[in-house]
Amino acid sequence: MPTERITLDLDATGLYAARYAAAARSQSLDEWISKVVRDHAIRDALEVDGPRDDLDEPPGWADEIMDNIFREDEE
Repeated sequence: MPTERITLDLDATGLYAARYAAAARSQSLDEWISKVVRDHAIRDALEVDGPRDDLDEPPGWADEIMDNIFREDEE
């Protein structure tokens, strides 16, 4: 999925917890934060507005779906 570089200011406790959670899942911090933000944003949007048909797909959404459908499981 395409990425964009941003700068975040996080409190020390939040950053420590995020690093710990990412390491526990063997993910980089940026991968973990991206997934958490994406999941939370989608959940919040659905709570506020419900499903909507008038929105464009997020960038890379279709590619990620196809990759998940057709990827070969690593063994």
